[in-house]
Amino acid sequence: MEIKGSRGHIVRVDSTRLDGVNPARVRAALDFAVRAHGDQKYGTEPYRVHLEEVMRGCTRMGFVADVFQMAAALHDVIEDTPIDRTGLEAKFGPEVARVVSALRAVARRGAVLVTLHDPAHARALA
Repeated sequence: MEIKGSRGHIVRVDSTRLDGVNPARVRAALDFAVRAHGDQKYGTEPYRVHLEEVMRGCTRMGFVADVFQMAAALHDVIEDTPIDRTGLEAKFGPEVARVVSALRAVARRGAVLVTLHDPAHARALA
């Protein structure tokens, strides 16, 4: 599966490891998150760049199933946009909403997911 990134790079996932993954659902989640974040920036970059980096980090760590890729794309939607968990659940189902909420709970407890948010750290671990 490939999703073309905003800078022309590709988010690639080894399709031989993806039983039952639905690339269209992953693409829909990324597009939804980008629309939800609107003109918001991550530093000086469009927010999409950050979302794609988190997705690549998940892939490098072996979290390749669509639910994890979707949660990576949607991980900041509840915090940074008017969309709540109920809205995510209605759009993407309860499993995706649970994973997004779990990521938020981990971050709130101070266990910051450095590997996912810092591509240089993720490359060092790969």
